[in-house]
Amino acid sequence: MKKRPVIGIPYIGSGAEHHYMLGNYIFALLRAGARPKILKRTDDPAVFKQYLELCDGFLMPGGPDIDPSRYGREKEPECGEIDPARDDFELELLKWLLPTQKPILGICRGCQALAVASGGTLIQDITSKQAFNHHNRENLRKAMHFITLEGDSILRDILPENEDTMRVNTWHHQVVEQPGQGMRVIAYSPDGFAEAIQHDDRAFCLGVQWHPEHLIFRDKKQQHIFNAFIRACR
Repeated sequence: MKKRPVIGIPYIGSGAEHHYMLGNYIFALLRAGARPKILKRTDDPAVFKQYLELCDGFLMPGGPDIDPSRYGREKEPECGEIDPARDDFELELLKWLLPTQKPILGICRGCQALAVASGGTLIQDITSKQAFNHHNRENLRKAMHFITLEGDSILRDILPENEDTMRVNTWHHQVVEQPGQGMRVIAYSPDGFAEAIQHDDRAFCLGVQWHPEHLIFRDKKQQHIFNAFIRACR
């Protein structure tokens, strides 16, 4: 029997919404053959080192907005709730991770955190710029719009028949503006916003702006993302 890779997930909170989100991540990872491990927040370098030794890969989860000061911007009125303690932990964890070849999958905020940790920037609110509603929380289990994939990308490689489009759900009001050093945008929404980023010098470092963990029950293509991530972690 093949070893189940250990996947570290940073602690995301204790409320009912957090447990709902976490449950979907855990289900998708278990389904892919992994063993999820919740990582307690810390600022101890020795603990970060232990996390890297313990875990075969890391899933950076969704959540509140990242403090704009983390990417050199003033906070705009449209920027939402921030969690400084979570920013501290997750961005520090990524500073430890990015120089390694440990596989990383970032989802929604996790995608944005990948960009910020790499020196990139975010658009704090796309409401006035969007062509349709991207903050569609009520339909998380429905694919609401197409995205277009770049030809040379992780997503094209892991999807059946190397398809160049896929349908996704949408629950965000911020997006990656500049993806950061070593990162590039590999998928776009119809109204031109970044929907996925990857690091070209790593075996698997992928950030997606949508929530595939909510779509796996209806769309097998979304499970392929988790399956490919866990294969890389083996």
